[in-house]
Amino acid sequence: MLAFAAHPGQLPTTDPAHPVDPVESSLNPGNISLNVVVTDQAGHPVHGLEPGDLELRDNGIPQRFVSFQVSDENSNRSDQVTEIVFLIDRLNLSAQQESVAEKEVADFLREHNGRLVHPVMLYRLSSYGLSSLFEPSSNGNELADTLIRGKESKQIWTVPAHPEGAPRDDAGQARNEASLKALGAIAIQERKRPNRKLLFWVGPGWPTEQGATTLSKRSLSFRLACARVAFRSSA
Repeated sequence: MLAFAAHPGQLPTTDPAHPVDPVESSLNPGNISLNVVVTDQAGHPVHGLEPGDLELRDNGIPQRFVSFQVSDENSNRSDQVTEIVFLIDRLNLSAQQESVAEKEVADFLREHNGRLVHPVMLYRLSSYGLSSLFEPSSNGNELADTLIRGKESKQIWTVPAHPEGAPRDDAGQARNEASLKALGAIAIQERKRPNRKLLFWVGPGWPTEQGATTLSKRSLSFRLACARVAFRSSA
């Protein structure tokens, strides 16, 4: 596995007429750290690489490496999945579907008397925004109780009220945008912990093309890669 930091050629500028989303702006702190695995055509890891063997481009523009480090994937414990992430998609589930989804996740958390092999992080997306626990936990029984009660203790972002409380004409588009924003925000939150994570999105999914106005698919994929998150959807 290779770990390197790159310096982006251009940083976004701010426009008073178009304020920057705080979730979006936190993506770009300056230098960007990436962990990558290089394989040959047979899927085997390639060893002995040097910085000159690789090229990094952003929108077709070459970027320079600030640092470069090679590690042995077989001996690197940080390359193993060490955290499981569940997101309950209340925004796109009916009340009955949400109840079934919560019960299934809670049953999983309570298996083996609640002793989890990997720490679990819980998120919930609703019409109010995105909430989560403060930290992952290995106590499955406590996590299940928290999930059923709907008492996540940290509000990551809230959905701004529509003027005069009127519903948006494009409600479906709004849900798609909120879903993509939530996925990007989770990637930023999970970036604080360096090990690999497996994210289960418990919900029906959504067409990514309809939410691309808020968060591009390219930016979203980049966030997930930086956070070392593998994404799975479970409907």
